[in-house]
Amino acid sequence: MDTASKSYIEVTDEVQAKLAKVFNCTPKFVYMSLTYRKDTELARKIRYVAVSQYGGEPIRHCPECET
Repeated sequence: MDTASKSYIEVTDEVQAKLAKVFNCTPKFVYMSLTYRKDTELARKIRYVAVSQYGGEPIRHCPECET
């Protein structure tokens, strides 16, 4: 079973702490939101703000294959 996130939003630890303070939630919830493990309305807002205002970079891992 694959437990690693295939997509996430990359931000610094300081930005994660700021997001937790701004949205009045725990740092763990911010982490879960940025790794797409939570998909609530608040999680979507956290992802949007991380990318649009704090310079977060969306990352998507794609498997490599030989053709």
